[in-house]
Amino acid sequence: MLKNAEANFFRGRTIQLQSTMVLQWVYCGRVQHQLNAKEWKVEKNSKRGRREKIDGNGLGRLLMEDELFNVVVEHEVAMEVEECEKEARKQKKNQFDIDLSEWAKNEEARKKRNEECAGKWKAAVQEWGAAKAAAKAAKAKIKDWERDHPKPKKKDADFAPEPAVARPKLQKGNEVDAADEDGEEFNEDKWTEEE
Repeated sequence: MLKNAEANFFRGRTIQLQSTMVLQWVYCGRVQHQLNAKEWKVEKNSKRGRREKIDGNGLGRLLMEDELFNVVVEHEVAMEVEECEKEARKQKKNQFDIDLSEWAKNEEARKKRNEECAGKWKAAVQEWGAAKAAAKAAKAKIKDWERDHPKPKKKDADFAPEPAVARPKLQKGNEVDAADEDGEEFNEDKWTEEE
């Protein structure tokens, strides 16, 4: 009877453990399905999702294997390079915003100075017209007077408008300096990977 009770106990315990394993397997399957769906959605909707997934190409999953370790290292290097490029683009955009605001301020000041020059020119033309009328009233020869007192022109140095300065442009693309720290140009043909 004691042996029979012991056997029933172990049989019940085995059934209990098996049912627990089945429930855990079902739960893990659901969670894995949800996780895969979330990863697929992130991968579909963003560049970041595609970057973060390391493709092992069928390699083992142990980090002790050299090939997988090299894949992980290459992935981390690629991520760092991309972060550096992103930071460089951000700095370039910030610098562009600063340059654009400075250009707008200088352009506004240039337009005001050009309006002042145009006003001075109009005043000089009116003075010249009044002086010409006075010379005509004094019965002076107008052609001789005009030769000695030429009409002010807009392109004269005192009235010439300042030329416009080109609006700064945001440079797009991954433009990398061709010179290294020593100032020498980078040549791909001369570069070899040291082992």
